[in-house]
Amino acid sequence: MFSMMTTLGDRIKAAREAKGWSKAELARRLEVTAPTVSQLESGSSGAPSSETLLKMRDVGINPDYIMRGKGQKLIEDIEKKLKIDTLNSMLDELDESETDMVSDVVRGIIRRKSGSSLNDPFKQDPPNKDGHDKGNQ
Repeated sequence: MFSMMTTLGDRIKAAREAKGWSKAELARRLEVTAPTVSQLESGSSGAPSSETLLKMRDVGINPDYIMRGKGQKLIEDIEKKLKIDTLNSMLDELDESETDMVSDVVRGIIRRKSGSSLNDPFKQDPPNKDGHDKGNQ
C-alpha cells in the first residue's frame, strides 16, 4: 500500500491536532492571527517564517517535523523518548540486584504519588473468608 506524502500544511494541522488545539488556540500561542494559521494549514501562504518556527518550538511543536516531515510531531514526545532511552541505557549497566533496587524505588515513588500505601498488598496472599491469612493456617 502506498502512503501519501504529507504537505507542510498537513503537518502543521497534524501537530496542532496532536496538541488538542483549535486554529484559534494555535494562533494565540504563536502570536499570529487565526487566518494566518488557516493559510499555513492550507498551504496558501508558503512556509512559516523562522520566527513562527521558533515559536512553534517554544510551544512544543517540532520544527523539523513541520519543515521536513522528520521525527516526532511534538517536542515533548522527543524529550520523553530520550529520557526513556537514557534510563534504559543506565539500567543495562546494572546487575540484577541493582535493577531490583531501582525497581523498588520507582514503585515507592509511584505509590507515594498515587497516595496508596507503601505496603504492597499484592506481595502477600489475600486473607481467606474467615479473615485469616492463607499462609498462617
